[in-house]
Amino acid sequence: MVQYENAIGKLCFGNGSEFWNLTKISGLGLPEKTFQSICYANMPGQLTIAEKAEPRVITMRGDCCGGSGAFTEGMRILNKKGRLTFSSMQKTRCIEAYCSHFEIQNQHGVYTEFIIQFTCDDPYFTGAEPSQAALYDRRDLVMSSFETPCVFTERITGANVFNNGDVETEPVFTLACVGVGSPGETQGIRIENQTTGNVFFLDYVMQADEIITVDIPNRKIVSNIQNKENNYGNLMSFLSKDTFLNDIYLAVGDNEFTATNYSVGSEVIVTCSYSEKYLEAVM
Repeated sequence: MVQYENAIGKLCFGNGSEFWNLTKISGLGLPEKTFQSICYANMPGQLTIAEKAEPRVITMRGDCCGGSGAFTEGMRILNKKGRLTFSSMQKTRCIEAYCSHFEIQNQHGVYTEFIIQFTCDDPYFTGAEPSQAALYDRRDLVMSSFETPCVFTERITGANVFNNGDVETEPVFTLACVGVGSPGETQGIRIENQTTGNVFFLDYVMQADEIITVDIPNRKIVSNIQNKENNYGNLMSFLSKDTFLNDIYLAVGDNEFTATNYSVGSEVIVTCSYSEKYLEAVM
């Protein structure tokens, strides 16, 4: 089944659709690439020095039996950017897309042929839901009855985050302050991906009940608390000078993370959310 959904509504194609039937679909395989190469005199062939995955184009052909009403509703939905979902057996792949071409073609009785073309800025597919991992937290060790003395909790200061996708992906970190400490000589939160060697450091003291979203894909760091002291929720200016958001990513496979809270006595929970990216969505 293929589904296109946004804030306006939802269009279903194929199984489960009352009006829209698919006869052909293309653009679900490997993304097209362009290559940069150089040629040397007296040297056969060329030397490829760079490659780039181009925006993905998905083309769907089919027929609709809903008449003008179905087409009117469909065009309202297709007019806005949305999310394409491809489901087959146990496999689900999603991609952000916008309709770049819609055309009504031949009519055969109650059926009317159509062609839809989608353009996807990011050519890679994701799973249905993002994955999450705790990087800095406190875990309860007492699950049932116990005898003293015993340790009630343990501190989580890192985690192995596994990227099961086909390419690198950029995560979103959520920092939640559940307890404020006392002012000290040190402050801030440091997250390091020891696999890639890249470090994120936010030189900032969190307030009570504050939640900070570090959105690496969209290059944003925002707080749910907005005041003059924290630039009204925009925390980009609190990044350390040697932190570059475009360097923070999950490599394919294992990613060994460590997290450190330098603010004395404060309690902070750090989680990592990420969407694995795939090369194809062949049905």
